[in-house]
Amino acid sequence: KLAEKRGFGLTDGFWNRFGVVLIEAPIHLFTSTLANYFRAEYDADIFPASFNEQEKHFLWQYAGHTWTVWWAFSSEEVAFALALFLETKAIVITHQGTSEWSTVKIFYQDRWTEYYHFGSDDYDDPNEKIGDRGWGAGYWDLEITYEYFVSQQSTFPIQTRHLFSSVMRKVTESEMKSVLKSGTGKFGFLHATLQHYGAYLPDCNETPLNYSRSDFDFHPVRSDFERVDALVLPKETFYWRNMLPVPEHVAP
Repeated sequence: KLAEKRGFGLTDGFWNRFGVVLIEAPIHLFTSTLANYFRAEYDADIFPASFNEQEKHFLWQYAGHTWTVWWAFSSEEVAFALALFLETKAIVITHQGTSEWSTVKIFYQDRWTEYYHFGSDDYDDPNEKIGDRGWGAGYWDLEITYEYFVSQQSTFPIQTRHLFSSVMRKVTESEMKSVLKSGTGKFGFLHATLQHYGAYLPDCNETPLNYSRSDFDFHPVRSDFERVDALVLPKETFYWRNMLPVPEHVAP
């Protein structure tokens, strides 16, 4: 049941170049804020949504959920501004298929409060702290390597690197490794993180987007959603260059 689901729901993992914004706020406040502060034009309460309308962005809130999903959009500037204006939490999840690395940033009101970065590890020394290279020694609270097998028939494990920093919660190395072992491959800690905040990243067939579902057993209906909205954002380049600056580091 969608109303009860929390965590990471993408059964096949990320596809090439993925991005999504999750906001802990009712969808009507989310959409009205985008209209008032970002000059967005929107259509409220539509179902199903047509994925073929390329200029439109789609947002929805599942029945029984406190978070709103902004599908296929991952601007940190907009997410941070929304967290500030609505005095709430925003989660930005991105994945780059070329590098095979994923990033999770969490904003709370006027702060960047949590950062999780993970992906394939091609470094020879698993004990080398690669996170200190770009951010300076001691920036990350935690950095570990983790190996998992894709299937029971796999001969060689896949090695991944996980870097984490937060002012919202403390996570130990043993806790992260335990969660990774209990989860699905490298997504175990992301799943636990979304569960911790009560958010849900849905599978494709759980979205209200109208496309072929012949391969899926689940077909969402209108009652699965509080509301589904479609919006169009301004295209002016100068407008997006003058967004609120995003904090540079996780900080209390």
